Amino acid sequence: MQCLRRGAAALALAALAVPPLGAQPAGGSRYSVTEYARIEDPGDSPVVRRINGRDEIAAGISRGKGRNAAPRALILTAGGAIELPALQGRDFSASYGLNDDGEVAGAFNGDVAIRPFRSMRRAGFVALPVLPGHTGGIAYGINARGDSVGYSSGAEGVRAVWWTRNGEIQLLPSPPGTDSRAFAVNNRGDVVGSVGEQPARAVIWPAKAQAVELGTLPGFAGSEALATNNRGDVVGNALGADGAPNRSRAVLWEAGRGGLQDLGALPGDTDSRAHDINARGDVVGSSRGPAGDRAFLWTPRGGMADLNALVSLPGAVLVEALGINDRGSIVAIAQETEEHAPGAGHDGGDHGDHELPRRVVVLRPQR
Repeated sequence: MQCLRRGAAALALAALAVPPLGAQPAGGSRYSVTEYARIEDPGDSPVVRRINGRDEIAAGISRGKGRNAAPRALILTAGGAIELPALQGRDFSASYGLNDDGEVAGAFNGDVAIRPFRSMRRAGFVALPVLPGHTGGIAYGINARGDSVGYSSGAEGVRAVWWTRNGEIQLLPSPPGTDSRAFAVNNRGDVVGSVGEQPARAVIWPAKAQAVELGTLPGFAGSEALATNNRGDVVGNALGADGAPNRSRAVLWEAGRGGLQDLGALPGDTDSRAHDINARGDVVGSSRGPAGDRAFLWTPRGGMADLNALVSLPGAVLVEALGINDRGSIVAIAQETEEHAPGAGHDGGDHGDHELPRRVVVLRPQR
């Protein structure tokens, strides 16, 4: 077994080569902003997921540029990137979830297929098993007890599973012959995810028991459940409607109330996606319209707000909020604007938004 270690050059990875901004003065904003990483390669599709109570982020980010760049499983912190040396030499790895102890759930490219793993600071790296006859899988979430959730896949399909702290695999009860995936688990052991394909249907496995379907919004074809807090509130998305498969709407299933709530979209936008929820019921995600994507914060009292109106971040637009912890810290992706891109105004070329550098930032509430 190999334990986690901090890279000697904290953010000197090729894809993160520009020095971080550090904490930015907030002025009249509600949040301070700290840059954790900068993604220079427009072809890189980083994995950036959960933020734990210590403001650490589960991530998978390339070390270089171009097709040969290998995404690496990392924990991003304000002080640098914590690497998982057991995965060195793999052509893909990513951290998808982590708990407050810095225990990570993720996946790496095995000899035949993508394989799930867990990495613990005290117990080291563990390649998690898949179901008998299966070849691959992914671990997406991990709770405070060290239970991990995800899926195992083989020729007969995809099955939602969970792994005990000892690494034993258990099947989550799902409709026979139906694909299923688990995406998150809370400290009570409630698991959320989806069953079925095209459309998928959001489900919760209460205390890992039989799957309960959560439903979707009228006029939408399917749904997915992506995150849950410790009281059992669930957030995710209503998916596809009226022949528009890419249409989505952020939704909340509130524990004990039944039904679901449409969280809406920002003014002028048509679509939205929710990614995470904290203990207070605050939800983060992204809203999309003609002007592009904007990160949002939804609260039970205030509804949906554009995060760009709550922070001071010159030269960039917050396009997606991916995680929120119980202290209210938010991990988000900021897209640099064209006038601040390297070389802008010098080479006469135009940059599409997809070609501009992106920043992984943490927003911390001002006290």
